[in-house]
Amino acid sequence: MTKKTVELRDSRTFRLMDYRYGHGYALLRGYPEIDDDAPGDSPLRVMDVAFAGASRLSCWKDVGALHLREASGDDLADLVARIGRLRAGQKVFLLRDGSLEDHIVCYGVQWAEFDLRGGAQSPLVSDDLEYRRIHQPVNGETYCA
Repeated sequence: MTKKTVELRDSRTFRLMDYRYGHGYALLRGYPEIDDDAPGDSPLRVMDVAFAGASRLSCWKDVGALHLREASGDDLADLVARIGRLRAGQKVFLLRDGSLEDHIVCYGVQWAEFDLRGGAQSPLVSDDLEYRRIHQPVNGETYCA
């Protein structure tokens, strides 16, 4: 994994794909425009974004284009004033341009591109080691913060 400053812009259509309270994660998946001429079982190049230890989600099911970044400065202060104090180690990640309303409170985030079919589980959150081995990120990189 490569440690990066959190700044991800992607024009795909992102949706809340999965949320697990017990396992503590939220997953957004970015879908490309669908090619109507492609065979129905063709894999799609998707962007999966997994938020570890997600404790607060404030977004619509359909997020749209993504501008992921960690809240800081005045934005973070405004959010903390609204939602209350964060636990030690928690971060707030903003999801859309110009909006504090769309955010996720968690302990970290990772993202990668995959070629997956339909509603396939994300390798980022799968407990199945063989599944993760088969479904490697497209460019071999998983980014995290």
